[in-house]
Amino acid sequence: MEEAIVGGANNGADAHVPYMMFLPEPGMWKLDAYVDEKLFGTVFVKVHKK
Repeated sequence: MEEAIVGGANNGADAHVPYMMFLPEPGMWKLDAYVDEKLFGTVFVKVHKK
């Protein structure tokens, strides 16, 4: 297994990985986070029309 290189502490987290995301349509989006191919958690994001 390879080790991931992550950044240092950020906004209360022990470590972080910078990532840019684009959600192309307004509405409720469900984002699933996986670690080692196992579901770690889910976040719902409400995207508004610009």
